Amino acid sequence: MSSQEQHLIQAPYDEDEIDLLDMLAFFLDHWKQLLIGTVVGGLIAGGGWAYWGKYQAELLLINVGELAKSTGQTDAVREAVRDAVREAVQDAAQPNEDEPDTSYLIDHRRWQSLSSGLPILAEEMLGAHIPAPNDTKLFEAMSKQTWWENNVTAIYLEEKVPGRKGRSTDTDTILRWKVTNQHRDQAEALKNVGVIAGFIKAGAAYLGARNYLIALEAGNVRGVANNRNSILKKENDLHYLLKRIQAYEALVKRFPEAGTNKVQQVVDIKTASAKYLSLNTQLVALNTEVIDLKESLAKDRDDLEHFVIQRHFLDKAATLTSESNYNGVLLLERLIELVDSLQRQLTESDHAKIAGLFDIHSALVDIKTGFSTGIDQSLEPTAAKKGWVLPVAAGLVAGFVLMLFLLMLKNATQKLRERRASAPPAAS
Repeated sequence: MSSQEQHLIQAPYDEDEIDLLDMLAFFLDHWKQLLIGTVVGGLIAGGGWAYWGKYQAELLLINVGELAKSTGQTDAVREAVRDAVREAVQDAAQPNEDEPDTSYLIDHRRWQSLSSGLPILAEEMLGAHIPAPNDTKLFEAMSKQTWWENNVTAIYLEEKVPGRKGRSTDTDTILRWKVTNQHRDQAEALKNVGVIAGFIKAGAAYLGARNYLIALEAGNVRGVANNRNSILKKENDLHYLLKRIQAYEALVKRFPEAGTNKVQQVVDIKTASAKYLSLNTQLVALNTEVIDLKESLAKDRDDLEHFVIQRHFLDKAATLTSESNYNGVLLLERLIELVDSLQRQLTESDHAKIAGLFDIHSALVDIKTGFSTGIDQSLEPTAAKKGWVLPVAAGLVAGFVLMLFLLMLKNATQKLRERRASAPPAAS
C-alpha cells in the first residue's frame, strides 16, 4: 500500500474532531434547506393523509330501556300488570321455578354477554349468506371480538363518590353506545354505521328471543316431567286414602258404638295419637285430607295445561325462528302475534292457559322493550377525517431528517474530495 493511500485512510481518524461551533455553523448555513425539507415533508404527509386517509363515521345509540329503569316506571308498570292478571286468574298456575330471566334491560353484565354473542351471530349470518354482498366484508369484521372492542364503546353513567375520582365501580348503568366505522369513502362510512346500528338492535333482539325460547324449552321439559310425577304420586296417595276411608266406614258399621263420640275439631290423621280417637273423628280427618289432595291435584292438572300451551307455542315459535333470517325485531313481532292468536282461541275457563300465555307475552314484550325499542338512535351519524396531527408531524420529522442526511452526505463528500485534492502526489 502506498503512503498516499495510507494517508487518505488515516486522515479522517486523525484530523476529524466534533466541534460544536462547526455544527452550529452547519445549521446556520443550511437552515433554509432544512426548513424547506421539513415543510415539504409535512405537505407530502398531509397530502397523503388527505388522499389515502379514511373517514371516521360516528353514531350514538341511546339505551332508552336502562334510562326508563332508572326512573322506576318500567318495573312498576310491569309488576302492576303481572299482579292484576294473576289475581284475575286466581293463581290458577303455580309459578315455575325454571322461569327464564325476563329482565332484559341492558346493563353492564348483559352488554358483556351481548358483545360476546353478537360476533358469533355475525359469523352465523355469514354462514347462512344472510348479509347483502356489499356488506359481507363488514360482517366479516364484526365476526371478530376485537372489532367490537375497538368500534363499539359503552358510555356509562358517572357517579361521583366523595373522596374518589372517576366512575364508581358499582355503577352499571349504560347511557349510550358510540359506534364508529372507518372507510375511505364518506358515504360508505355513514352507510356502514347504519348497518352496524341495525345489526346491534336486530341481533340483540334475536339473541334475547332465542335465549328466552331455549330457557323456556328447558323449563317446559323439566316442568312437564316434574308435574306428571307429582300427579302420579298424588293420585296414588288419593287411591290409598279412599281405600282407607272405605275400611273405616266398614268399621263404623261393624262397631257403631266406636263412632258415637262427638267430634270437637278437625285433627291431623297422620299424628301418632290419631289412632286413639273415635272412628268418626278419624273419618273426618281422612276426608279433609282427601279434599286437600284433590285440590292439589286440580292445581297440578292446571299446571299441566300451562305446560301444554307452552309446548304449543314453542312448536310454532321454532318455525318462526327459522324463517326470521336472524332479524330479532321481526321475530319478536311475529312471536307476539302468535301469542295473541293463541289467546283468541281460549275461553274464560282456560285460566291456566291464559296465565301461561300471559307470562310468555310479558317476557316477549320485555325483550322487545330492552333490545329493540330500548335501543334508539339519537341523531344522524356524522363522518369526518380525523387524526391528521400524527401523520403530518411524522412527515415534518421525516422531511427534516431526510434533508439533514442529504446535506451531511453532501458536506462529507465535498470534504473527501478536498482531502484527495490536497494530498501530496505519490512518490515515483
